[in-house]
Amino acid sequence: MVILRSATVGTGPDEDKAAAPPRQVTLPDRIDNRAKGHVDYRINLPVTSGSPENALAVCVPRWSSNATVWLNGRKLLDHDNIHGQLAVKELNRAAFLALPPGLSEGEHQLDIRLRAVPGTFPGLSEIWLGDNKIVSRKCNALQDINIGSRIGGLYLMIFLTLMAIGIAFYQADAVARGFSVLGVFWCLHSMVLLDWIPHTEDTTWLALLHLTRPLQAIAGIWVALRLTGKDERQLKWCIAIVSLVGYAIFPFLSTENWNLWLVVLGIFLMPLVIITWLKLIWHSVRSAYLSDFTFTVAMFFGIGVNLMDIGRNRGLLPYSAMSMTYLVVPVLSMAIGFLVLERLQEFLRRQAESARVLEQKLHAQKIQLASTHKALQEQREKILLNEERQRMVRDMHDGLGTQLVSASALLKSSVRQDAQSEELSELIDHALLDLRSLLDVFSSTSQNHSDDDDTVSLLLSMLRHRLTPVFRAQGIHLDWDAHPLPPQFLPEDRQRLQLLRLLQEACANIIKHAKATHVTMRTRVDENTVMIEVQDDGQGMSVAEIRTAQQATHGLNNMSVRAARLGAELVIQSNSDGTCVRLIFPRTLKA
Repeated sequence: MVILRSATVGTGPDEDKAAAPPRQVTLPDRIDNRAKGHVDYRINLPVTSGSPENALAVCVPRWSSNATVWLNGRKLLDHDNIHGQLAVKELNRAAFLALPPGLSEGEHQLDIRLRAVPGTFPGLSEIWLGDNKIVSRKCNALQDINIGSRIGGLYLMIFLTLMAIGIAFYQADAVARGFSVLGVFWCLHSMVLLDWIPHTEDTTWLALLHLTRPLQAIAGIWVALRLTGKDERQLKWCIAIVSLVGYAIFPFLSTENWNLWLVVLGIFLMPLVIITWLKLIWHSVRSAYLSDFTFTVAMFFGIGVNLMDIGRNRGLLPYSAMSMTYLVVPVLSMAIGFLVLERLQEFLRRQAESARVLEQKLHAQKIQLASTHKALQEQREKILLNEERQRMVRDMHDGLGTQLVSASALLKSSVRQDAQSEELSELIDHALLDLRSLLDVFSSTSQNHSDDDDTVSLLLSMLRHRLTPVFRAQGIHLDWDAHPLPPQFLPEDRQRLQLLRLLQEACANIIKHAKATHVTMRTRVDENTVMIEVQDDGQGMSVAEIRTAQQATHGLNNMSVRAARLGAELVIQSNSDGTCVRLIFPRTLKA
């Protein structure tokens, strides 16, 4: 295979004289991007061996649109008349052309006429000449790289862009929205290059080609800024101003200056792209997400490829150097793919977390329902118990209580009054007082349902009401100095009953033995103890008498036993000024 690099630019085979003197050029040759009309090239094809079986072909890696080709004056190809409009599909793409078989040995003239359209970078690359099969294989491979890769990348980008749009719509994710916009702009530009968007005028296609190219860079910068997670206000304002000013100027430019507009806008955007890329590098080094890293790599390839395109358009690179933007597609696709996987993983994690939280709430609700059911059941049982207590209190009050009162009244009103009758009447009164204390305990429990109710204070006030007339009948004045007791103090009925009987015993001793005129009952509460005391101003006892009484007498011994059952300390202090019976309960006592 021979590569031809020499050509003559001049008149074509169907014109009598040249518009300008012919000149020799070296292929690849670049035509002025602002030129209009047609440009003719003549290339000498050296055929070294001629035979009827000889099958030769040429491949043009790149040329301008609407080519017309002659071989020795015989027209082989006429895209200019076939298409009429700009033949976008043949623009800047490798073209294969089979030559007639049986060319004789020697030089043959190959004339190529190209249509120069401003903004399409017209020109002619080097030409490959050789065996038909070899040239066809190499030319097809070149077409696959330039066209097949671009089409395959476009399909892949469309699929990933749709996935990113779905994530952005479902999760309202800013990065996914950025990838969606970037993917849409990329697909739009690729569809313009592939001539997949219908158009009626050449200028329409050229305008779409130039307008969609910078949108990819603008969207890429926005995605990179979103990935860094920082509010780069100044950088965002610079990008917005450059983009708005650039696109505001475009409608006022002529077609010949559109390429210059694209280059200038790229020059202004390139520093912003590089700054954003450096920030993204610093972010991706510390990031745990693969989408950040792969997008950083994609930006690196994008910057390099776009710099190559600028150099190729400005003549810094050979005309035959093809655009390699399609190389960015795999890396960018990986970035979007990783984003989709990361968001899917995050979504599944959130779903699992939501399921776990829901399960915990359901378990807590079950526990709460069970607790509520238990509390309702306990409340129901308590109500039933209180109703039964109330019934028992009424029955005992109306039955046994009435009978005791009647018996006591009968004895006291009897004409015959002796010591035995008085003793019997006193026993009945004590039994009646004991019964009333028992009824008070049951009644107070049924009246107080809350755990914070001070039931003991209520019972003490009832006891005061019972004892006041008894002390008054003996000529004793009763003072009451009570303070509120802690909630749940002596919570059980048996404890409260023991306390009442202990205090009744202390009061009975005062009436029987103290010869007192004044009695004071007190309650005191501090941080560590609860104190209940009964103090009189009677004749008192000595310490030895107290010890002997506790051991010998039934009353004081019962008081000591009851105090021990209550978990309280019983302290008896007595002198000539009176006696004080003091019960001291620790504050931690609950039962």
